[in-house]
Amino acid sequence: MASLASATDDDTRDRLTGLATLDHARQVLDRWWQEWPPGSTECPIHVMLISVGRIDRVNVAFGETAGDGALIEIAQRIRHFAGDELESGVWIAARSSGDTFLLALREECNRERWQWLAEALADAIAMPIGDPDTGHSLRLWPRVALIRAVAGDTAGSLLDTLSEASVRIRSLQGHRV
Repeated sequence: MASLASATDDDTRDRLTGLATLDHARQVLDRWWQEWPPGSTECPIHVMLISVGRIDRVNVAFGETAGDGALIEIAQRIRHFAGDELESGVWIAARSSGDTFLLALREECNRERWQWLAEALADAIAMPIGDPDTGHSLRLWPRVALIRAVAGDTAGSLLDTLSEASVRIRSLQGHRV
């Protein structure tokens, strides 16, 4: 199934990357819960927060155009990955802030597969990003925080927990997911 982000209007898209905005992603997550049939199994929502980091250093070293180009490339990689790997589910990709992205899925997915998907996406993002104007390439090493929704969660609580986990992951040496 196509990304919900592809069906959004310009007010709900990040101007640089074309992904959904974080506010729109929150609304979509809340709508997923509201639309889930009552009395059935818990709504299967999985979310990952992808923190790239070092974009500020790229901006200083190569200029803002290179930093923006890297963010656009990362967004394209996320969109392409989700389109390939999550094609049977309902998903949304969003830009959370400067160097942080979100990918959410509404589909049954076990813990091992969700972690594998996060690691595979991190590998895809970590591939060198070339700058056609300068011939330089750069590598960014993403950190990914994962969560699976449980009863009583809201979009706000999921994103808050993911933000806290993302901060912890950044402080750990050698940990990526």
